[in-house]
Amino acid sequence: MLTDESKEGRPESVVVPQRMDAVRELIMQDLHVTYLEMKASLGIKVFKEIKKNNRQHRTIFHHDNADCHTSAETSRLLEGPEIELTGHPPYNPDLAPNGFYLFPCEE
Repeated sequence: MLTDESKEGRPESVVVPQRMDAVRELIMQDLHVTYLEMKASLGIKVFKEIKKNNRQHRTIFHHDNADCHTSAETSRLLEGPEIELTGHPPYNPDLAPNGFYLFPCEE
């Protein structure tokens, strides 16, 4: 039998077979189920896991005011305390910080 060795700072298992089965069951019940519906029914905490397991490298989401980013559901999700956003002035690409995190040492 093959088993994983435990590593310091790493959760015992991020992918749980029972959770995978529950996700498959949700998808089979409704092929159009959304991630937010799965998150609500299964209690999945993706952003907290990303932040917890990635302490040296931050995950930064660039909110560029695209239609899909300004929907009510997305806005509520992005306003959480565990999410760090970079602002983006609407309709003004000259002021947009597109390269800010690509070239952090340059001024």
